[in-house]
Amino acid sequence: MAITINQINSGQNTTSGAETRKTEDSLEKTSAGSTESKKSEALDTLTVTPEASRLLQLEQELSGISPVDLERVDSVRHQIDAGTYSINSDSIAQKLIASEQETF
Repeated sequence: MAITINQINSGQNTTSGAETRKTEDSLEKTSAGSTESKKSEALDTLTVTPEASRLLQLEQELSGISPVDLERVDSVRHQIDAGTYSINSDSIAQKLIASEQETF
């Protein structure tokens, strides 16, 4: 997929169509060569890789998913309220160790 981009140099895109035509006309008059080649030279092209397209698609899909498992939160909350929630310190320790080993 290729996207053609105009007027990105200073981040300003405030020129009207008439001003753009005047600028293009003055470029054509002051430059040697054909009109067609100068217009194509004045355009920037951006090519998006398939990987970037896929990342954009995944980002859009994930934006609709809640980062919190509300069912799990409610379950733990009810267990805590009922006094039945148990903490497995061995499991927590093993996961902390594994996490630290991944960073090295």
